[in-house]
Amino acid sequence: MIVKFCLFLGLAVTAVLCQLHNVNDHCKRDCSHARQRHVCGSDHVNYASTCEFAVASCIHLEYHGRALHIKSFGTCRNTTHVSDHCNDLCNEEKAPICASDGMIYDNKCRFLRSQCEAAKMGVKLFVVAKGDICPATRQVDCSKYTIDTSDLALEDGSTFKPRCPPDHQYICASDGHTFTNDCQLCAYSDANNVTLTVLTDAACGH
Repeated sequence: MIVKFCLFLGLAVTAVLCQLHNVNDHCKRDCSHARQRHVCGSDHVNYASTCEFAVASCIHLEYHGRALHIKSFGTCRNTTHVSDHCNDLCNEEKAPICASDGMIYDNKCRFLRSQCEAAKMGVKLFVVAKGDICPATRQVDCSKYTIDTSDLALEDGSTFKPRCPPDHQYICASDGHTFTNDCQLCAYSDANNVTLTVLTDAACGH
């Protein structure tokens, strides 16, 4: 799937200057002949080879502004025990946290207890921001990043291939991912057929 986005450079510019935003083309490799050696990525996903991991890391860097790293060679082990916090005894410390459910928790301990209970119901609860106010959520108008390049061609026969702008204006999306900017969120949403909202105009957890 080719996801087409572009950056319009100024109102006075009549020509649209675009680069390619096709994560698959940018990151893809032929891993069919790669040595099969399972790798556990920092996204807790098992990869059949370091080649497949490299592709996933490249895509992650493109969307989220940071690459994955190898946690271990071999398949991932379930080392995360969210339920361990379900019965934590919390004090009255005031260090408020805004969570993805729109609730303010007095401190990290109380958040972890709620995160544990949410996990039991299959709900991913994560920290959006620190503080006693949850930022206002917003929708991204992805139409402003879309352009039809089917009728555009250069003299040498090549075509315009749009790409998201490289600026890093981090946003925290409703799926818990931090994206480098609105355009990358739109590209990810289109490629994965999901609808995402922006919970805060900053990296998740900041």
